Amino acid sequence: MKKSRVIILTMFVLVIFLLTSCVIPTYSKRINKMIPGYFEGYDISGQDIDARDYEPDYSTLCTLTVKEITEEEFNEANGINTVYDEVGEKYYYILFTSKKNDEETIIYEFYNMRDAYNGSLDTPISYYDSNHYWLSPNIGGTEFSEEANYRVHIPNYKGVEIFTYLYFKGEVNE
Repeated sequence: MKKSRVIILTMFVLVIFLLTSCVIPTYSKRINKMIPGYFEGYDISGQDIDARDYEPDYSTLCTLTVKEITEEEFNEANGINTVYDEVGEKYYYILFTSKKNDEETIIYEFYNMRDAYNGSLDTPISYYDSNHYWLSPNIGGTEFSEEANYRVHIPNYKGVEIFTYLYFKGEVNE
C-alpha cells in the first residue's frame, strides 16, 4: 500500500512539473546583440555610477571600434580582439583605446572573449576575457538608443582602472 502511494505521489509531482514547464514560457533577457560602428565615451571609474549623477573624467577619452568579420578572420586572430556575438550569431573585431590628455594612446588587447554568465537567460549578455576585461554590448536595449551602446570595464591595466559607457559616433569605414 505504501509503495503504491509513493508511486502515485511521484507520478503526480512529475505530471505537475511537466505541465508547468510546458505552459510557462521562458523569457530571455538576451536581446542585446553587438552593434558595429565607432563609439566614444569618457572614463568614470572611481565614481558612484548607480547614483546617475557621476561626472565623467573628460581628460580620458575612450574609443571602441566594432567591425563585423568572417568566421575565418575570427579563427585567424586566435582570440585576440575578437568576439563571437552569442545573440546575433556573428563574429566581430573590437579595438578599445583610451587616451588621457596629451599622453600616448593605450590600446587594450582582449584575449579569448567569452560569455560572462555562461549562457544564463536571466541577464543581458556581457563578455569578459582572460584579463578580466569586460565588454557589455547594446546596453541601451535598442540598436541606436540615446543611452549608451556599450559598457567597458578594464579593472586593472598597469595599475589603472577604466570604466566607461560608449556612445555611437559613426559607421566604420572598411
